[in-house]
Amino acid sequence: MTTSKPPTPQAAESYAVSVVQVLRKHFPDLDTQTSHLAVDAITRQMRNPQDSFEFIVDDPGSARFRLKARSEDRRRVRLAYFPVIPPGSAAGNALEAIVNEKLASLLAAKDGDNR
Repeated sequence: MTTSKPPTPQAAESYAVSVVQVLRKHFPDLDTQTSHLAVDAITRQMRNPQDSFEFIVDDPGSARFRLKARSEDRRRVRLAYFPVIPPGSAAGNALEAIVNEKLASLLAAKDGDNR
């Protein structure tokens, strides 16, 4: 769990915007309004981490893809796949892995900026 001081508002928002840019490449239905809500939610999570953080990325009716707090650093987020009928599809599992790999690369890039 993270014990370092919270990031600056600018750093938190920059991370959130980067996360949404990754999501929009893979979720074309993520509209502008939802993207703004996501940036706000992720920015708040960065500044004040909550274990229960969750943001639905796809259709709210099925809510198969959600942003959740990363276990090793609650300020950062990961994509979680909750299939309607487990174990889900290979495509859903692959999308989860691809997006999380890109989110992890954001994490590495941001950490590299702080060194």
